[in-house]
This record gives sequence, structure tokens and C-alpha cells, in this order.
Amino acid sequence: MVLTDFKIIIYKNEKIFKKIAIILFFTGCGIVDQFNKSNISVDSTSSSFMKSVVNNLDPHITDKYSFEYSAEFNCVDLLLENKTESCISSQKFTKEDSLKLYDSGLIPRQALLGADGVIAVVHNSNTVEIIEEMELRKTFTGDIQFWDEVGGFSTQIITYIQKNEIGDLFKSLVLKDDKFFDLAIEVDNTDSMIVSILDDFNGIGFVRVSDLPKIITKIKMLSIAYPEKDFIAIPLYNNILSGEYPFAHQFYLQTIQKNNDVINPLLKSFSSSSTKKIIKNAGFIPIMKNRK
Repeated sequence: MVLTDFKIIIYKNEKIFKKIAIILFFTGCGIVDQFNKSNISVDSTSSSFMKSVVNNLDPHITDKYSFEYSAEFNCVDLLLENKTESCISSQKFTKEDSLKLYDSGLIPRQALLGADGVIAVVHNSNTVEIIEEMELRKTFTGDIQFWDEVGGFSTQIITYIQKNEIGDLFKSLVLKDDKFFDLAIEVDNTDSMIVSILDDFNGIGFVRVSDLPKIITKIKMLSIAYPEKDFIAIPLYNNILSGEYPFAHQFYLQTIQKNNDVINPLLKSFSSSSTKKIIKNAGFIPIMKNRK
């Protein structure tokens, strides 16, 4: 075959070659891959958690998914309408949610990925160890200003706060977005908070739940009492992950069984030691072994 024969072949198949060239171009740009990605909807509460993980995960895993960050959504509705393969949500599936999926012939699946939250802390010599939820709220808004109002000595409460993402989390979970006490003392970060409480017998402050190892031998964490339920919520990792401790968010991956093949690589990565380290370094609590 001579060179002219090649020219004839290329000419006759020009359209095919153009199509191949276009496909190769789009593939190189990642456009074809984008259409093949599985959609995962992430609610606003879980966004910071997921972004901190996704940005540090192996691209071979994350490139399989398209993460859509939304303010609010109902995961069950999205799954029923086939608008997503799964959700990352801070709201656990309810019995009604599961029944709704079962009624449509779908089997729900939910897995815990991690958690976040805040803990109130005091000096180790403080006699107060347990406080009611409303009492804690009023202490940080200034409506309660003396320790004898919550079972302690008759000295004035000195309130320490952080005006950062930990402070925002505390306001959301504990104060229900109410304002901090005007006379509260502001500290820069968790290390400054620990030092302040160590130096002040009458002080009360807060840290992130992931800082529990930092404070456990230095200052005292407060448990939350619910007298009407005869229940005390202790801020330990198991209670935080299970939802028994009130001032925490849990993050769940929610999907349906038919999407297992799509979701399993992501779930498997969350069980790996490397991903758990990423989660801890970002200030969150990773799942314990085999926890669902």
C-alpha cells in the first residue's frame, strides 16, 4: 500500500476520525468522566466535614463522585426521585423514612461516618460536674451568673468564649443561636481556653469534642443532666457518635441497597486508618471500629 492509499482511507473515514478526536479531547478534559460520576448530595451541616475529608482523600476514590453541597434537602425524596445516588446528612433516617423507601420497593442503607460537637469545661476543683441543658445555656447568655444557682459555691461565674468556628458551633448547638453574655471573656483558641480555665477556679468555657484527649487530665468536662428522663449524658466518644450526647452532630451516608456497588468504595475508605487520621486532623471524630 502506498501513501496515497492512506490518504484515501482517512478521507473516506473522516467523520469517524473526527468523532474519535472529539471523544479523546473530552476524555482528556474529564468531561466524559464527569457524566459517569455518581451524585452525592451533602447538607449544609455536613459540608465542612465532607470538604475536609474529600479534599484529602485519594483522587482515585473521589473522582468517582460528584459532591453537591446544598443547604437543606430531604434525602428520601431525592432517592425516590432518582436525583441522587446517596446523601451525606446530619439527620438520621427515621422509621417513617425507612418505611417510605420500603413501600417503594427500596431497601434503605445508612452508615455513620463521623461526628462533631462541643463540651463545656470547668476547673478541676469546681464542685459542679453535672449541669442541666437549660442551665448551661443560661450560664453562657448571662442569665445565670453565680455557681450556687447550678449547685456550686456562691462565687461569680467567669465565662470564657471563643469567637471562631468552635464558638459558632457552640452557639448553634447549645445557645440555639442566642447571643453570648456581653461580659464574657474572649480567648483566641482552644489552647488559650484550656490555660484560662486552668488558671480560674470560677471559670467555665468550651472546647470541641475532638479536643477531649487534650483536656481529659487538665480540666473537667461537664455532663448534661435530664432529670425528667432520669438520664445523664456524658461527653465521651461513644456517646457522641451514638447521639446520646446532645451537643453534637453525627454525619451519615444514606442510600439504598441497589446503589451498594457505587457507594461501597467511599464507605470502605472511611473505615481506613488513613481517612480516620484525616478526619481527626480536621477536628472531627472518626467512626470507631465496625460502628454503623
